[in-house]
Amino acid sequence: MATVQIDRIEKHYGGYHALKTVDFTVEDGEFVVLVGPSGCGKSTLLRCIAGLEDISRGAIRIGGRDVTGLEPRDRDIAMVFQSYALYPHMTVRDNMAFSLDLKRTPKAEIDARVQEAADILGIGDYLDRKPRALSGGQRQRVAMGRAIVRHPQVFLFDEPLSNLDAKLRVQMRAEIRALHDRLGATSVYVTHDQVEAMTMADRIVVLDAGRIAQAGTPLELYETPANLFVAEFIGSPSINIFDARIGADGQLYLAGDDNAGLAVPAAPVGAVKAGIRPEDMVASPDGPIRARVRQVEHLGAETYVLFGRPGQQLCWRVPGTPPIAAGDDIRLSADPARIHLFDPETGARL
Repeated sequence: MATVQIDRIEKHYGGYHALKTVDFTVEDGEFVVLVGPSGCGKSTLLRCIAGLEDISRGAIRIGGRDVTGLEPRDRDIAMVFQSYALYPHMTVRDNMAFSLDLKRTPKAEIDARVQEAADILGIGDYLDRKPRALSGGQRQRVAMGRAIVRHPQVFLFDEPLSNLDAKLRVQMRAEIRALHDRLGATSVYVTHDQVEAMTMADRIVVLDAGRIAQAGTPLELYETPANLFVAEFIGSPSINIFDARIGADGQLYLAGDDNAGLAVPAAPVGAVKAGIRPEDMVASPDGPIRARVRQVEHLGAETYVLFGRPGQQLCWRVPGTPPIAAGDDIRLSADPARIHLFDPETGARL
């Protein structure tokens, strides 16, 4: 396998600036997830790595080799798409062997590679079936098998689980991660689903409007988001954001609740955005957060208590099934060490 170096690349579509000086390295054997909202540039970046899109500036290196001007077939990568992209008239065996046939690989070697990939993915019994006779999960395994047989330096995944149901997505994301570990692969994975990113990645690269908002391990992004965008994007349910101010006494006062403050680490006096994760709030009779419950969502192991002022949706995550109902008045507090403060103008972490 190999490193992937993205060296200050830019991508323009006419007057539209899709990628803006994107610069990072995927280390050998690392599983990196590109994540962000629709239109942020994550799929464009993956297609640039694959050679399916030309870049406007910068360079891409795979295994130390500059591949910027090379065709996709010459980059030693394999890509797994959202749509599976299987040939319907071919058997599973022929679909997996197709790229090797084009390279005129000896038949004995093709058979060995196909069987090896089928054994890894548990699809050995399906090799003589056509794609129409397979479930969605089985088709996705075939698509991964087609990539594995090539023995590439880098695997690229473009939202491969989007077409699967929720239960199968959970199963397949575990299988993809286990496959990565077994092969010792270098993998770049695109998704809009931050739960996939958190559960699969060694490192996450969060993109916002064509720029890297933050890169780091899942827990780094969750516990120390660099800005308001990352804080709101990473985490499910999303972080609660309050308009607030730091008083001269060093206390944090939430807008509309000036009678109760929270001591917070040193921060400049004045307006701030305060972020509190749903699980970091606790019931407190004199807590600074006062609200009326709008809705209660019981999930069994935990409960989401939804509240907020008009135009604002906030969430308190509570273990188990507490006796709380819509219309109840609640007061909440939070551990000051778990409160995230952001500049209200720039969104930067304070």
